[in-house]
Amino acid sequence: MRPYAFVFKSIVVSWFMLLFIISILLSYIYIKISAKKQELEASKAEDIFFTSIILSFLGARLIYVVFHLEYYHNIISIFKLSHMNLSFMGGIISGILAIYLASKKKNIPFNALFKLFVIPFYISSSIIIWSRYFEGFLIGKAYNGFLAIKHFGEYRHPVVLYISLLFILAALIESLDLKASKNKNTSYIIFAFAMLGYYAIKYLYV
Repeated sequence: MRPYAFVFKSIVVSWFMLLFIISILLSYIYIKISAKKQELEASKAEDIFFTSIILSFLGARLIYVVFHLEYYHNIISIFKLSHMNLSFMGGIISGILAIYLASKKKNIPFNALFKLFVIPFYISSSIIIWSRYFEGFLIGKAYNGFLAIKHFGEYRHPVVLYISLLFILAALIESLDLKASKNKNTSYIIFAFAMLGYYAIKYLYV
């Protein structure tokens, strides 16, 4: 596996950074378009979008540090950030908290903001997860059946593909729900099943 997507002299771009930038751009475009359809102010949606990204990173880092205190012997080491030392669930929790606080501050229904941001989350997750494959991580158990991929000299479960397809499926179901359903809880149910599916895949196949 290639650890970096792009290297030119002293310029090094990791797979995570490349896919993260692509995801941010796609999410931003989606939110700009969808905010108008949901009759939300684009400027407010943009502010919440960028604030939630920052708070998600902070939360992801904080939760990782809390659960891995044995790795940090001084305060300085805590600030050495890498996508390898972030908590996925920590990022989700802090992102949802950011949206909740924004809904209160800007007087926008939380459900409306959740629906606006959840599809970009699914799409971003389906893209960024591939950085784990390109960098040689998130390796599946040995397997030589349908869709098996060769990883480190052995055929294995394509865990990254499973997770990516899971989030794409969640995004498709959510987009259909936006058009057909008026149930306020459907998006939360889809989200819960997506998260359960994510951890089930990691538990069963990694």
